[in-house]
Amino acid sequence: MSGWSKWSALAGVVLIGLAGCASDEDVRKPAELVSFDNKVNDNVVWSTSVGDGIGPYFSNLAPVYAYDKVFAASREGIVEALDVENGDKIWKVDLGAADSFFSSRHDMRLSGGVSAGFGKVYVGSENGIVYALDEKTGELKWQADVPGEAMAAPVLDEGLVLVNTTSGKLVALEEGTGKLKWTYEQTVPSLSLRGVSEPSTVKGAALVGTPNGKLAAVLLDSGLPAWEQDVSPAKGQNVLELLRDVDATPIAVGPVVYAVAYNGELVAIDLRSGRPMWKRDYSSYRAMAITGFDLYLTDAHGTLFDIDRRTGLEKWSQPMLLNRRVTAPAILGDKVLVGDFEGYLHWFDKNSGELLGRDKIDGDGLYARPVVVNDKVLVQSRDGELYMIKLD
Repeated sequence: MSGWSKWSALAGVVLIGLAGCASDEDVRKPAELVSFDNKVNDNVVWSTSVGDGIGPYFSNLAPVYAYDKVFAASREGIVEALDVENGDKIWKVDLGAADSFFSSRHDMRLSGGVSAGFGKVYVGSENGIVYALDEKTGELKWQADVPGEAMAAPVLDEGLVLVNTTSGKLVALEEGTGKLKWTYEQTVPSLSLRGVSEPSTVKGAALVGTPNGKLAAVLLDSGLPAWEQDVSPAKGQNVLELLRDVDATPIAVGPVVYAVAYNGELVAIDLRSGRPMWKRDYSSYRAMAITGFDLYLTDAHGTLFDIDRRTGLEKWSQPMLLNRRVTAPAILGDKVLVGDFEGYLHWFDKNSGELLGRDKIDGDGLYARPVVVNDKVLVQSRDGELYMIKLD
């Protein structure tokens, strides 16, 4: 089943399930924002537009800070390098530009990225193509076909570009040429969430979540699995309860790796053996954030949690953004921040969960995890606007 048909099927199941509830409107209604004493004063340092953004589509496109520049992309095929201090364009490439006067532009459907490293900028597409651009000029260095939609950001390590695809195949490409080095194949259930796990790398292995509820450690030199561990064992009776994708990027800290699944669990796993150290019931498909001994996550319903990563014990929870389609959390100093579907940026005290500040940044909504750039934060809206924000 294709990625689009899987997503459509899931949407249909959700609608059918909600139709049977008397209070569906209340159940899925976004939480109203309450009045409070705003203790945070944030200001937009600069803003600029990058193409038409992602529109209403699901996407993992997000800006990245590297080589003292900001790189960002839009769904239709625009990729730009921006001056980090003022947002001025350094270069701009249109991957979807028409080949000739007599042809129309191509639908690039960029959806995975942006990543930067090895002197290049990488972005993947739903068309199953990965592009590598020169970070200084934007020149296309190579493009490579991959076996499925490239919806997760490419990850770079040991001369490889790792691309996880919706077909269940994690591929490793040579960073200089895009040539295929190896493929690790995962089992894809008949119904899964739209989206895939962005891998992380540590000690010669790629850590990747799978659509069937596992975390795998894959050796970078061969593509062979060192171990696989259940993060979300099959449970439940209806199709929604059986969804158990591990789409959030795993995080390795020292000898421990942390992973979370949809309809599953948050798990701390011994990196060497693959054995679970503790498990707790949380459901999420968004990236986590770790600072010190604190692990922050937003669950599938929009509740923000602070969890002691040593024990899995919950320090605090903040449910005030329920059903507001919040982003993954980011950490800036002593604050944790998330964006939401109405374009608000919310600032919380990372030690207590207290709401400190709120600012409406863009009416088209924030969808990508905020990117911390030194003492500032960068956010991208659905219509392609980029904002660099600093606290006073």
